[in-house]
Amino acid sequence: MLKMKLYHDIFDRELPPLEEVEHLVQEAPSAEHWHMLGMVQFQKLIFHQAEVSFTEALALEATAERHFHRGVTRVIMGKFGDALDDFEAVLRFEPEHFGAHYNRGRLLARLRRYDEALEALETAQRLNRAQANRLQVGRAMRTIRRLRDGDTRESFFDRLRGLLGT
Repeated sequence: MLKMKLYHDIFDRELPPLEEVEHLVQEAPSAEHWHMLGMVQFQKLIFHQAEVSFTEALALEATAERHFHRGVTRVIMGKFGDALDDFEAVLRFEPEHFGAHYNRGRLLARLRRYDEALEALETAQRLNRAQANRLQVGRAMRTIRRLRDGDTRESFFDRLRGLLGT
C-alpha cells in the first residue's frame, strides 16, 4: 500500500482571525488578501471556500505559491486533475519547487501514472534530500516501482515498518 503525506506549509503559518481577513478582502480586495483568506479558510478546514479564495487571488495575480496552495486544497477535495494542473503551473514559475514535484509525484502515483510519478519524485529527492527522507520518498519510490512492475506484495521490511508505524 502506498501511503504518502500531502506536503504543504499552510498549517505552519500564523494568520489573523477569519473575520479580520474577510474584512480586509471586503475593504481592499487584492491578490494578497484573497490568498491570505484562502489560507485562513484552509486552516479552518473550509476547503471549498479556500479554493474559491485562491482562485480569486490567482485571477488578480498568478504566483507559484498561490497555485501551490490551490493545488493542495484541490487534492484534499479530490480534484486530482485540477490539482495536477496547479502543480504544473507552479513548476512553470519555479522549476525547482520541491513541494510541487513531490505532490505531483504523489498524485501521479495515485492515478497509476507510475513512470511520471517516479520522475517527479526523483526530482523532488534531488532538490531536497532531507525533506524527501522525512517524507520517505525513497520508500514510496520502491513501492511505485513494484506497482508499476505488477508486484503488489510488500517487502517484509515495509510490512514491519507499517506495523511499527515508522
